[in-house]
Amino acid sequence: MQYKLLLFDLDGTLLRDDKTISEKTLLAILDCRKQGMMIGVSTSRSRKNSMIFIDKLCPDVLICSGGAYVLYKDKAVHVAEFTNDEVMKLIADARRICGENVGITVDTLDEHYWNQVVEEKNWGGSIYTDFSDFKESSLKICVEIFDDEHADVMKKLYPEYDFIRFSDGNWYKFTKKDATKENAILKLCEYCGIKADEVMAFGDDYADIGMLSLCGKGVAMGNAIDEVKEIADVVIGSNEEDGIAEYIKNQGWYMIKILVVEDDNEIRQLLKTILEKNGYTVVTAKNGIDGLHLFEKEQDISLLLLDIMLPYKGGDGLLSDIRRMSDVPVIMISAKSMVQTKVDIMRMGADDYITKPFDLDEVLVRIEALLRRSAIRGKIDSVSDSILNASGKTYTFKNLVLNTDAKQVLVKGNVLNLTAKEYAILELMLSNPKKLFSKANLFESVWDEEYVPEDSTLKVHISNLRTKLKEYDDEEYIETVWGMGYKLKQ
Repeated sequence: MQYKLLLFDLDGTLLRDDKTISEKTLLAILDCRKQGMMIGVSTSRSRKNSMIFIDKLCPDVLICSGGAYVLYKDKAVHVAEFTNDEVMKLIADARRICGENVGITVDTLDEHYWNQVVEEKNWGGSIYTDFSDFKESSLKICVEIFDDEHADVMKKLYPEYDFIRFSDGNWYKFTKKDATKENAILKLCEYCGIKADEVMAFGDDYADIGMLSLCGKGVAMGNAIDEVKEIADVVIGSNEEDGIAEYIKNQGWYMIKILVVEDDNEIRQLLKTILEKNGYTVVTAKNGIDGLHLFEKEQDISLLLLDIMLPYKGGDGLLSDIRRMSDVPVIMISAKSMVQTKVDIMRMGADDYITKPFDLDEVLVRIEALLRRSAIRGKIDSVSDSILNASGKTYTFKNLVLNTDAKQVLVKGNVLNLTAKEYAILELMLSNPKKLFSKANLFESVWDEEYVPEDSTLKVHISNLRTKLKEYDDEEYIETVWGMGYKLKQ
């Protein structure tokens, strides 16, 4: 069966223990997108916190805050929130039952709040608060409960909420009753016009049990808890063993094909062997003419390794022919190490250049990097086209483009992953490019609340916005006018 959506839990599934996605797993998933499948992430983390770890993945679907917030191509499909009164009551009860110093986190649409200072690597972007003057609604509340009796009291106190423990600690999550991963999938399927049977879900923890049970195929990681493995249709390798990549490869979805054109039999066979060992499909040719015929015949070549000194048709001539047909990534291999030779080849359209004798590990790393950039570029180009061709107002400033219908922003052609409030700040400033906004004016326009000078919320959002812009462009966009406020830097 061809699945329309691959849906991955984040921690313990997609992420390794060091909170990164391996290159092998990333490339395998991005290649599934090329086969026409949508890619989704379903996590208990907040939207903002999730995007720190999955920005390279550019998911089509994001289910976050345990199912309380569902986005399809950055459009909100489902939102299930606690009112501020409900949030403050639950926090008060947690402190009364578990102690005044109990750990508490709160997800809102835009931010992740915590009453403890936490490690940036694992929970980057968290905002510290003691919740004494907290005034926002919430998608998810988590409480750290060490005593099972206290957990039981909290569960009985709020039977109308979904209450689940995470397996990797003493944290329990509260969401609205309909805010579960499985319900989020049903909402998403209804919106997208697909069936739950057409979704393959991967998970490892208690919160994933309903998701894996609902979907057409439930896949448990090798590191999953026993309860998840028992209900799963299949158990694969662990998150530390590239279990997802290996499983995808075995399904036949992940087929990155590399064409090696090299006249030296020993080098050609060595490259073929090492590439196949690392999961690639390899076709080879020993001269430029055969290489061109193979490229035209195969049509689904993902990357080329070309020697420059080839019989009948040189690698430079073959590169020129290929560039007239395709922008497929090309790595040139040559014994020539002169700088001018490298410069000339790169100008002809090569993406990288490796000098003989070469290190095989270096070749593999360069291939992975090129394939990753190519896959991400394809996703970005697709999103970019949707922004540039959308109706509604389009604001441009320096290297920045914002479309009010698409609700998305491009910087130098790259899509910015912004929170709703970050987007609102930028839209307001772009719609008034010469205006100096006081902090009160900017805050009250975006949050629709009275500005309190001691509140650092606006400052944090401006800082996050600058950081995201800086990732793609050294140009300064937002200027601080000390004692007055903010404006676009002309």
